[in-house]
Amino acid sequence: MSSPDLILVNGNVITVDADNPSAGAVAILRDKICAVGANERIRAMAGDDTEVIDLGGKIVLPGFIDCHTHFLQMGISLSHLDLRGATSIDEVLDRLSERARDTEKGAWILGRQWDESKWRERRYITRFDLDKAAPDNPVMLKRMDGHLWVVNTRGFKTAEIPQDAAGVEKDPSTGEPTGLLRWGAKSYVARCIIPGTAEKARGLKLASDKALKYGVTTVTEFVANIPLFAAAASSGDLVVRVYVGMGEDVFSGLEQKGSMSDPLDSDLLTLGVVKMFADGSIGAQTAALFEPYNDDPGTSGQLATTPDNLRNRISRVHASGGQVAVHAIGDRGIKTLLDAFGSVLEERPRNNHRHRIEHAEMLNDDLMDQIQKLGVVLSVQPNFIGEWGGPGELYEKRLGDRYRGLNPLRAIADRGIPMAFGSDCMPFDPMYGIWSAVNNPVQENAISLSEAIYGYTLGAAYASFEEEVKGSIETDKLADLVVLSSTDLPKGRLKDIPVEVTIVGGRVLYARDKMQ
Repeated sequence: MSSPDLILVNGNVITVDADNPSAGAVAILRDKICAVGANERIRAMAGDDTEVIDLGGKIVLPGFIDCHTHFLQMGISLSHLDLRGATSIDEVLDRLSERARDTEKGAWILGRQWDESKWRERRYITRFDLDKAAPDNPVMLKRMDGHLWVVNTRGFKTAEIPQDAAGVEKDPSTGEPTGLLRWGAKSYVARCIIPGTAEKARGLKLASDKALKYGVTTVTEFVANIPLFAAAASSGDLVVRVYVGMGEDVFSGLEQKGSMSDPLDSDLLTLGVVKMFADGSIGAQTAALFEPYNDDPGTSGQLATTPDNLRNRISRVHASGGQVAVHAIGDRGIKTLLDAFGSVLEERPRNNHRHRIEHAEMLNDDLMDQIQKLGVVLSVQPNFIGEWGGPGELYEKRLGDRYRGLNPLRAIADRGIPMAFGSDCMPFDPMYGIWSAVNNPVQENAISLSEAIYGYTLGAAYASFEEEVKGSIETDKLADLVVLSSTDLPKGRLKDIPVEVTIVGGRVLYARDKMQ
């Protein structure tokens, strides 16, 4: 056998391999792991040209796999006004005013990641607020979850949004639009702010760089611009692996060609899942619930489509041998989806389909019984717990005592339901997600550190049919690894531990000491 190209020694290697859970060293040849074991044995494999890195006892994990991202949009939005961390509407308006001063009059100002649950006022921002800060520019700010947008008056007029369009919120006392947009109303703005090819390419490069900084070596992207991703992989701007989430339009094109084979000419890209929606989000009060929202008894959310329509669309993909990933958050949304899955699988049984529910936050025993029976994979976002899951925070405000039943990771794990972790880019940070899962403020829903790591590695690989090639540190698997800057993993400070090194396909693509 050829000598390894790279050897990592003196590490605390957590392999996520049940048969060999820990090691001291890892050897890499080309893009694969060629040996895992004790320091002395692995070090003895070194040849004259082998690079040897002494890790000084630092933690080594399989490269993180984020199974739910909006990767391109995240990269593009890094140049937008960042509203994360604002503690009041006044602070949001101060940031907006500053951006307006540096923006040409009449040009769109775009912002991201506002979260009213973190503000002193605890209310949505409206166009009347925005008009004070940027009267001369059309403005659109996206809520953290992306399900709720707000525009100012100029933005409303520039986008030519009909006042009676579905999803336009109106003040109940005046009948005037508030500037808040849900569902299809957002499309009027979206067509005004389509990024150009150069901006998309730059955004994808920025997203790749961010992924490496956080140790993410594979993402599932919803919904991928396939030609753009293929070009970026070819040029070298995209350096992490992508499980490509298709829109139904792309799926239809492949179906019409009579072939569902992978059309992607890159080792980094794998054609994957078809994305659909069953409902909305808790933050935007559009997740479909059986009982009304605690802070707005006049609504219980809504389904994204009719049950029959959802069932028929799933059936079409299933019949082709494809995999679907359906966004469902509320208990009514999840139940509607599970009934659709059940009908499709009864008509056309298929083992190992691995159809996915994205988010699956509002579960109960009956729903989990149905999930187990159907063999569905749960693609969950533990970081949501860290953001909104504590007493007095968003989930309790929206749902009252029901918030304690959200994201029951302990029950999911105890039942053996396949569970994969992703971030939805809120925030894009696996260590924060792991910290959130382990330190759940609803203690009975917390899981162990090893279970949380599994969710972001081998569990996530399973969700994309890739557990045989990635997700654990084993011989002949892809050499996708992350080295943390700590020699241990104390429960309380997991979210504060930075990534030291990220390796993709045997190549060191990020090293923190070279970035500082």
